[in-house]
Amino acid sequence: MKRKTILIILSCLFISQSSSEDFRSYLSYRYFYEAVYGKDFEWVKNHLKAGYDPEKCKGEAGWVDSIPLKVVVETLHSYIIDGQNSDTMIIDLLIQYGADVNRLPYVWDRIYLYNDFDIIEERYKNNYKKDGILYEGAVKEKEEREWVAKINRVIEKLLLAGADPNMKGHPFPFGTSWQLLFFTDKKAFKYFNSKEATTPLYEAIKKGMKWESQVDLLLKYGATLDESCLEAAKLSGDAAMLEKIEKLLKI
Repeated sequence: MKRKTILIILSCLFISQSSSEDFRSYLSYRYFYEAVYGKDFEWVKNHLKAGYDPEKCKGEAGWVDSIPLKVVVETLHSYIIDGQNSDTMIIDLLIQYGADVNRLPYVWDRIYLYNDFDIIEERYKNNYKKDGILYEGAVKEKEEREWVAKINRVIEKLLLAGADPNMKGHPFPFGTSWQLLFFTDKKAFKYFNSKEATTPLYEAIKKGMKWESQVDLLLKYGATLDESCLEAAKLSGDAAMLEKIEKLLKI
């Protein structure tokens, strides 16, 4: 057999083996993504103990689904394990194994992503009966408080772990554009460092007084109150929020 033919065969075998290894690697990190997305604490723990990278997983949407902490921050479902929420437990676990809470503006992302009461409003706008009980405003308000608390618990866990309460964010890198399939952290920070980027406090204030506890949480962990916060309060259209910010700024 000619030397050239042998080299071609060996090259093909090498490429085939490399591709197979890449595919196995992809599948293994895909399983890790499923564990993180499903908030399966034991499965995530087993992956990390086996040496998986706490900063790498493989979802269906490229860069958007490639960072475990980002996946946890952007999903809501969670389970109770011995009185604790699996989402915050997984955050602790990822950090324990080396995940960086300041790799991206995760606090901003959580605040910006969840700001809508439409689902609760739809359920209660005409009231409805369940088991013979009429659910009215008081129950709706209770569900809204629980909704806010659910969003805030992940934010507080990140802040407790040292996440920067002032790290600015921008909606595009956390959006749904097809371009995000090929995104990188470096590209994302071009948006996070742009003039259009906003602080977590700005976004929390802009949501109005129903999210006052979120504003207070950020201030507790060192968020900077500045003139942009006054702009956010005005944009909220909430007179009580505007009054609160004016008092804090001593205007």
